[in-house]
Amino acid sequence: MRRFKDENLKKQTNKLEKQLSKRLGGLKQPVSGALNNKKLKGDIRIGKLKGDVKMTSKKSFTITQDMLQKISNECYLDEYPFLYIVFTNAPKVFREWAIISGDLFNEFKKWFNSR
Repeated sequence: MRRFKDENLKKQTNKLEKQLSKRLGGLKQPVSGALNNKKLKGDIRIGKLKGDVKMTSKKSFTITQDMLQKISNECYLDEYPFLYIVFTNAPKVFREWAIISGDLFNEFKKWFNSR
């Protein structure tokens, strides 16, 4: 289970996850996936997409293989992992980014170009 040094940060993160899940048409996972149940892992689930939300007020954010492997391992075979990054101090156009696998990007590209 995650431990927060700052309770205000914990509240802000939970609020952000709830707002994002609602706006993106998904569900916030209970206790941000801390339960030992693969179905409930991750921060947000949107249909067959399961993701973790990361938030920073800094100008950069480092994505590690461990982060990507973690959310990928928490998905069932028919689910797709994603990482959603929010830069809280950035202009709106640069504030939110979704990181997806190359396989999912290629599926999206095919779908998008067939419209």
